[in-house]
Amino acid sequence: MESVFESKFLQVHEGQPELSREINEFFQRYEKDSDSGGTSFLSRAYAESFIFCGPESQQAVKREDFLMALPKMKGFYRSIGLTSTKLLSTQVKMLDDCHAIVKTECQMTFEPKGRDVVVETIFATSILSLQPDMKIVFQLDHQDLMKKVKERGLVSEGKR
Repeated sequence: MESVFESKFLQVHEGQPELSREINEFFQRYEKDSDSGGTSFLSRAYAESFIFCGPESQQAVKREDFLMALPKMKGFYRSIGLTSTKLLSTQVKMLDDCHAIVKTECQMTFEPKGRDVVVETIFATSILSLQPDMKIVFQLDHQDLMKKVKERGLVSEGKR
């Protein structure tokens, strides 16, 4: 049975297909920056401060701190064979006129030297503030990516 919250607030506004298209394009640009190793879009995609959650932790993050850590993080994943990150799907649900929940599914492909290709599908849920510019204010990664790459043997237990 659907709750009042779900029925009233978590429905895509059928009268706003343009907004859903813009949100999808936002995450396509996010994918392009992630896949290319760039940061020009990512530097604008997050609010000045945002909440990041994983399966076992949550923290408030300043965008400038995130941007300083990003090159090291991207370098690490490239060093263990990451060759591409592709956006597979987005599901958009409006919370109100100013915020949307977006569930994304991405595929990360690793091609480590001397090993078989490893494909990992990852899921995240974000809350976007839509005004004045689209920004991620909350991000929940549904899996621990470091744990997954260790389980796949892409990195030893002591590394990172």
